[in-house]
Amino acid sequence: MNWSYWEQDLFSSPYDIVIVGAGFSGLSTAYFLARTRPELSIAVLEERVIQRAASTRNAGMACISSISELIDDVEHSGWAPVLKLVEQRWRGLKLMQQLFPAELIDFRLVPAGELFFEGQKYGKDRYLHRIDEANEYLKEITGSNYFSITEPFLGTRKGQVMVKHREEGQIHPGRLHRAWMNRVRANGVDIFEGVRCLSHEKKNEDIYIRTSGPSLSTKQLLVCTNGEAGELLKGAAVHQVQNHVFVFAPKDGVDWSGNLHAESGYIYARNIGHRLLVGGARHITTDKGQELGNNDEEVRSYLMDFASEYLWTKSKNELPQPEFEWTGYLGVGPQKTPLLKEWTPGVFALCRLSGMGVALSTYLGQKTAAKLIENL
Repeated sequence: MNWSYWEQDLFSSPYDIVIVGAGFSGLSTAYFLARTRPELSIAVLEERVIQRAASTRNAGMACISSISELIDDVEHSGWAPVLKLVEQRWRGLKLMQQLFPAELIDFRLVPAGELFFEGQKYGKDRYLHRIDEANEYLKEITGSNYFSITEPFLGTRKGQVMVKHREEGQIHPGRLHRAWMNRVRANGVDIFEGVRCLSHEKKNEDIYIRTSGPSLSTKQLLVCTNGEAGELLKGAAVHQVQNHVFVFAPKDGVDWSGNLHAESGYIYARNIGHRLLVGGARHITTDKGQELGNNDEEVRSYLMDFASEYLWTKSKNELPQPEFEWTGYLGVGPQKTPLLKEWTPGVFALCRLSGMGVALSTYLGQKTAAKLIENL
């Protein structure tokens, strides 16, 4: 279908800043830009309509880390960068709570912790003896001991240990995304859904953007497509991976409330009322070098078995088939440090959030907005 004059005219004026990606990161950056410099002309381009690859397809867990994920990251990178990242997650969650009333995004603090059980890949012997060490490092961020050993809130079974997280929450990702969309539009930002950014080229002082619709120009371009950023940023150390998520019907559902982590963050579960949500399990295929999309059945089978064995506590009946199942996509790389930098003159990146967009995006959006303004 050809574009009308009216439709193309929406793109005709040059923008000060164009953001590619209307997920949490892109929208939060747009918001802080518009609030700080309301005179700027800002546009957000989003390929999808309603759905977002990560922001509306995650588990809705407002968390900063589990003990096994934290220690594994420390062994890979050392304490300094890991603590910086955890602080960004902590500050991001606090800022999100300041911006949005709890009832608007269904935010609530819940019991939370990491479950250790017999025969797992990331076993307790590797981590429990380092809880005191981790608490000492995290105190400057969280204010007091964050981890403690406790009885599992979903019932005790032989060989199980739980490490409690002092503070963790749940949100409704769809409602948070809608709140961001409304907030950004109310501050005068243009959001074009169903428009894909295909390429960009610097000419003189401006950046020309070719899209699936009309082309447009801008002084600065920010790529916030997370896992898909490598398509627009040549050589970016980020690639897309997928997480499967299942939600079971409330009938004969769970009789516990809270967030559960296992296997160094690769498995996560929570309640949605009496519904059970469980997802992740990429760890069972990463060692095999399996590519994106080639491990669906293996992961599905693993998650169903895990839910049946450890999570399904209310009914003695066999675990039913999930009522909802979907795949979320996230951006990862050789390290978990987010990619926030000027990639080429006038072209910036905010991506590689490694599945922590709920926690990181508000803080990083504020930080990125300041960086773009400084560069104008």
